Amino acid sequence: MNAPYIHLFFNHFPVVGLPLVLLLFLISYLKRSQPIFISGCWILLIVSLTAIPTYWAGGPAEEIVEHLPYFDKKIQETHQAWGQYALLATLFSGFLGLVCLFYDSFKKKLNKLLIVVTVLWLLVNIVILFITAGYGSRILHQEIREQIKSSE
Repeated sequence: MNAPYIHLFFNHFPVVGLPLVLLLFLISYLKRSQPIFISGCWILLIVSLTAIPTYWAGGPAEEIVEHLPYFDKKIQETHQAWGQYALLATLFSGFLGLVCLFYDSFKKKLNKLLIVVTVLWLLVNIVILFITAGYGSRILHQEIREQIKSSE
């Protein structure tokens, strides 16, 4: 298993997991279910930790793929910059999930402001992840770059 494989494997967890957590939060709001919200917080915490190996494997993955045909250095550099934002945003999301879990364990009732902040930050985080993944998908895939250029 090499660095690009690790990078590609782990990057799907936050990109898919955080929207699913947001869906769980929505369901918990509609059903007024604190246990569903707490389950979402646990999943958020676990999924956010997968950003670490994703980011860690990014540099070594670049060294392997930078010599391949259709590699685009400019897109890779943009992806790398957004990857830093994605890492920090995702770890902060996990931190907010952890704060919710601690607050629930001590107060037995969640603070509504904490919930709103967590959900709003999660929305921002998902946008950052989608932008990062979009640039990542274009590093080697010329066919994707061509579609984007023709639609602009």
